[in-house]
Amino acid sequence: MRAAMRAAKGAAVALMVMLGSMGCDAETGPVIEGDDAEVLDAAPLDRAVVGDAAPGDAGDIEGDQGPDAGLDAALMLDPDLGADASALADAVVDPVEVPRGPSNAWGPAARVSSLDIPSTPDEARRAGCLLRGPAVGTKLYSVLLLAGGGLRTQVRPGPGGRIELVLLTRARNWSVGTAAAGLETVDIDVMPGVQDEAGGFHYDVEGFIDGDPAAGARSSFADTWVDDGWLDSDLITLSFRLSLLGTPRVPFTLQQARLTGRIAADGEGFRIDQGSIAGYLTLEQLVELIVEVQRFCSTESPPGICGLIGGQLDRPVDELTELIVGFVNGLEVRVEGNTVSDCDPMAPDDCNALGVCLELGATPVIVEGARAAGE
Repeated sequence: MRAAMRAAKGAAVALMVMLGSMGCDAETGPVIEGDDAEVLDAAPLDRAVVGDAAPGDAGDIEGDQGPDAGLDAALMLDPDLGADASALADAVVDPVEVPRGPSNAWGPAARVSSLDIPSTPDEARRAGCLLRGPAVGTKLYSVLLLAGGGLRTQVRPGPGGRIELVLLTRARNWSVGTAAAGLETVDIDVMPGVQDEAGGFHYDVEGFIDGDPAAGARSSFADTWVDDGWLDSDLITLSFRLSLLGTPRVPFTLQQARLTGRIAADGEGFRIDQGSIAGYLTLEQLVELIVEVQRFCSTESPPGICGLIGGQLDRPVDELTELIVGFVNGLEVRVEGNTVSDCDPMAPDDCNALGVCLELGATPVIVEGARAAGE
């Protein structure tokens, strides 16, 4: 009896240590090469390039962190584990080795369940944001704090399980029975979502081209490269309408946006861990957002955020834009078409954009269809 109890205790220790070592392995992302090399010089990604380590392989980073490290540590704690610990090691499966399960016609899907803007450039780099500019996509962090908090509470269930900001992702061209480790590319759609009264999720039809689900998503990271589950997308224009801090839906567009993270099948859906979306908010898109805020704040029943802004909303759009740009300490890069370059913040009109780093994680959901918000 005592031997069985000790074996069970040792197995639990082994499991905890092994899971911890798996988490450490996941800190190493794909090595960025080619056209992105100059971006790495401007904003090095801590987890992207670690010596010659391959994606997901942290064996040469600090001590022995290979696949047997957790088991070895457990045996040191309890040498009598023996065959029981070895059997447990065989039973633990890396999430990227789990085959994709069947889903309905709207899946597989995942909901963004963690979302935030890092508070410092170092945190942004560790999150996987490859951006030009000294702030590395963190300038909007202080704006969100002033307006009442970060994004993390927006995507968490509140009273009654209601979620204020429903942001859904869908994976396409991923065959049933194929694990993430076996993928070479995958298409990841990013769309606003709708939560019904029963708590179920639907894609917002605004997320589709011309509002038609058959026409495809407006924003899709098509042919995203996958290496051992690690995602590294091409650069796209990411555009959708979302609610921020209790506002009606406002336009949000990022130029030259890139998706990174580690994808894995999970039940009828999938998950993204250690994910990020990094892109640039241009002055043109900022003006569009400000005009929309002015519009809904001038209604008879404006949302609470309008009171925080106060009488500033009566200013002309250009003055209000200049005020907001000044609050974030200026724009920091220049975006022209598909080109992003450094600029001189002291030179008038030289900079026209700022970076935005969104650190995110997504968990599996079942999407029941598509509908318009408010239905």
